[in-house]
Amino acid sequence: MRAIVELWQMILVEMKKIVSEETFRVWIEEIKPVEMEGDTFILEVKNEYTKDFLEQRYSRTIEDCIYEVTHKHLNVFFIIN
Repeated sequence: MRAIVELWQMILVEMKKIVSEETFRVWIEEIKPVEMEGDTFILEVKNEYTKDFLEQRYSRTIEDCIYEVTHKHLNVFFIIN
C-alpha cells in the first residue's frame, strides 16, 4: 500500500502543474489511491457526484500525469467509499 501512496504523491505533483489551485483543492486533493491492477489505476472518491465529475472532466488529465510518472498507459477507474 505504501508504494501506491508514494506513487500517487508523485502524480499529484504533476497534477498541481496542470490544474488550478482551486481545482486541485476541491476535486483532486481528496482522491485516494487504492491499487494498480493490470492496466488500471483504481482511485477512491467520496461520492457519485465527484466520481462523475472526475470521469467527465479529469480522467484524461490524471491518466496523462500517471504516464508522466510511470511511463505506462494506465486507465483510471474511480470507486466510491
